[in-house]
Amino acid sequence: MDPLDHEDIVWLRDQLSGHAHGLSDIYERISLTIRQLEDEKIVLQKRAEELEQDYLTPDVHRLREENASLRAKLATAVTEKTEITRERDALLRKLNGVKQLIDSPTFDDRVVSDISEPKTDVTIMHDTFGRVIRPRPRAPQGPQPLSAHSSATLIDTHTRSQEAPTTLGAPFVDARATPSVSLPLTSPALRALNGDLNSSPLQRPISASRVVSLNVSPGMSEGMSLQYEDMPGSRPTSAGATVQKWRIHFAKPPTTVVTTLPKPVTTAALVEKLGLDEDAKRPIEGLSSLSGGSLRFHVNEASGLAFLYDPIFLESPNTTYVVEWCVKQASQDAKMYIANIKEKGPELHTLIYAPRKNGWHYLGLHRWNVVDFKSIWDNLAAAAHNAFAARLPQIADAAEMGRMLNDGQIVQLTVMLEQVSRIAPNAVELALMKKLRE
Repeated sequence: MDPLDHEDIVWLRDQLSGHAHGLSDIYERISLTIRQLEDEKIVLQKRAEELEQDYLTPDVHRLREENASLRAKLATAVTEKTEITRERDALLRKLNGVKQLIDSPTFDDRVVSDISEPKTDVTIMHDTFGRVIRPRPRAPQGPQPLSAHSSATLIDTHTRSQEAPTTLGAPFVDARATPSVSLPLTSPALRALNGDLNSSPLQRPISASRVVSLNVSPGMSEGMSLQYEDMPGSRPTSAGATVQKWRIHFAKPPTTVVTTLPKPVTTAALVEKLGLDEDAKRPIEGLSSLSGGSLRFHVNEASGLAFLYDPIFLESPNTTYVVEWCVKQASQDAKMYIANIKEKGPELHTLIYAPRKNGWHYLGLHRWNVVDFKSIWDNLAAAAHNAFAARLPQIADAAEMGRMLNDGQIVQLTVMLEQVSRIAPNAVELALMKKLRE
């Protein structure tokens, strides 16, 4: 190959220089285009943000508010539906009871009342169940309004067995086994002053002269009350003699508690006020989904809180019990659970949920003790049988529940709630009450 002469080298250098200038121009044009695109991108981003603020953001906020409103309305509708369904079922049970009563061949004999006694609201409320309600005579005193301390004795006239009545143990005695003798009633203040503060059905003997009756107050719309009274001879019968009463009811706090709040607290508010996390909240909300036939409760061991859902209370003048009828296995599980909890901490902040009030009542610090308590089923009136049997979904009616109790398939579970503060809330209870009021 011939070596390049000087002219060829100069020509090649000029060519390379020209190409370099051309590439440099292309690079500058590309750089300029990129800068223009970046500027346009910034302008478009700003424009998009302005458009979003002007048009999209209000719509998003509005849709979110509408969504929250619809959720609240849905929750209210579900709650109202549940309440209406519960009331409907209760009315259907009452209607079936009235139909059975009317169809009975002895209907005319059941509706018996003394024409010399005017019918009160209590009589009208209960005579549709086939019973006669007669007011108990009072001690001679000035006229009092009916709502002051009125009560009534409920006499079951559905059936009269020709056989001798079975003797019942403490704390109840069949009213048919002993002739009823009326006692003069004392005022609530005298009853409280004369009551034996240390007495309980498990500590003092129960004589066979006590009578079972129902205590019904005019205007009472929830629960039922079962009471017995001391007969003359067992205690002094002076004007200040104490009338010992037993009551069984649900849907409201027991009368023996000294710690109360002005109104019940919803589950959502309870969780928020007590600072409970999701793990603690989940079992509390799950209590409502548990079926009847067991003691529905949960204990949060970390905080010492006991949550009791829709309990049945049995009250003496100074002691409160929780009663539930359930299958044997459920009873044993509840007993073991309570025993384990007592080993870790004997005192529990006890709260009860009343479905009719859609909220929790705080009862204060209590000690939970499982006790052996004689069955009270046979001492309850038919209306109470129907109400308690309806709580068990696997039970068709009160008659079937009675048979299962006699066969031992269902047992009575009784838990005594011993209140720590007997006179007034202590500092720990007051602190928790303050949280719930906030």
